[in-house]
Amino acid sequence: MAEQRSDFKKGFKKRFLLHLGISVLIVVGLGIILIFLGWDINKRVANISKIRQDIAVYNQKAESLTSLKVGSEKANRYTSVLGNIIPNEEGLFFLDGELNKLAKDNSLDLSFNFGEETKGAENQVGSIDFSMTARSSLINLVKFFTDVENMRYFFQLSRFEITRQGEAFKLSSEGRVFARL
Repeated sequence: MAEQRSDFKKGFKKRFLLHLGISVLIVVGLGIILIFLGWDINKRVANISKIRQDIAVYNQKAESLTSLKVGSEKANRYTSVLGNIIPNEEGLFFLDGELNKLAKDNSLDLSFNFGEETKGAENQVGSIDFSMTARSSLINLVKFFTDVENMRYFFQLSRFEITRQGEAFKLSSEGRVFARL
């Protein structure tokens, strides 16, 4: 009986060690598989996260493009209006005559000269410098200048000076008039 026990113990130990070894190999194998799966899942999650960021950027760009398109359509509507408001270069040929008419209507002695021309960029307005002197009474000069402000031209004055010369006044001014050049 002692021998049977000894054989039983040896057989039990062998089976136990065999089962334990197989179990350890299975656990180690499953551990390695889990590590590779975890690594693969992390890699895929990072990839999905990057794709989501890319989609968010593309959506933002699409929204910006849509907004720009709407703004461009609005701007195009106003471009034709602006074209009617700001004269082209040929429209400035009439400026001297219109100023002389206003000067005559307001009893002024007027001298008006165009200066240097500054071309605008592709979609920008250009300008032409001018100098102007006028002599008359102060009331006539103010009336003349009010009439000039109501003209269809856009002026930017860089110098505006009124001086008294006896009973009369002298207006000296320099600036630029804007046009589509």
